[in-house]
Amino acid sequence: MKKKAFRIAIICGLGLCLIYALVGPGEETHKQRIEKQFSIVNGEHINLTKAIKEKMQDPGSYKHIETTYNDMDSFIVVAQSYTGTNELGAIVQGKVKAKIDTLGNIISIEER
Repeated sequence: MKKKAFRIAIICGLGLCLIYALVGPGEETHKQRIEKQFSIVNGEHINLTKAIKEKMQDPGSYKHIETTYNDMDSFIVVAQSYTGTNELGAIVQGKVKAKIDTLGNIISIEER
């Protein structure tokens, strides 16, 4: 009797795997598309950080402070603050505000 129950469990498990493989995990939600744009380590917006570092005198000095965002449905507005060294070697704080589409593409950046 135990062997029969085990076989049924195996067959059901394989059936579920097959259904999942055919149907897939489903559509990515709006929230998931937004959340995957941010680092799980420190919360910075990954593409915005790359853009900031490209403009910096010393990209290696970049240190993330804080990132917030507002979801406007068809785009998000991200505010990110950071520190870095300027051309004189002094540590300065920078702040940017960016409009970013739901796929993570930067539409515009404004320094504050």
